[in-house]
Amino acid sequence: MKNILVGIFCVLILVNCKSSKEFYKKNNTEIRFGTTGGFTGETITNTLRGDGYFYQLSNLKSDTIHFVKINKPDLKALDKLINKDSLSLIHQDETGNMTAFIDIVQNNKVLYAYKWPIGVKLQSIYLNQLYQKLISLNRTQ
Repeated sequence: MKNILVGIFCVLILVNCKSSKEFYKKNNTEIRFGTTGGFTGETITNTLRGDGYFYQLSNLKSDTIHFVKINKPDLKALDKLINKDSLSLIHQDETGNMTAFIDIVQNNKVLYAYKWPIGVKLQSIYLNQLYQKLISLNRTQ
């Protein structure tokens, strides 16, 4: 009887590990956004993973600030914004004293990277909508 229980426990662990691995493969896209520069040179990077988890890193601090999981309606809205064909048409690569940025990363490769000086109005309405949506998620968490 004891051997049967141990066997069932091992099978459950194996199934759980396998399903977690498959879930991660499906969610291998990240959106990284934030700011860099200024007097201290600090870079604050907010990362939204494909599975909906949101966290923040700073190059001057050793801790990671974890946020809650983003809800499905917000993830769907972001998915629509990042899957538009217009992403490939936008060219925004300008820095300033304080610079804002958005990177869309898939399989650890940067697909799209945008940067612009904070305080400068973006030429692309679409990129502005994406950044505002990301900032609003950051404020609500």
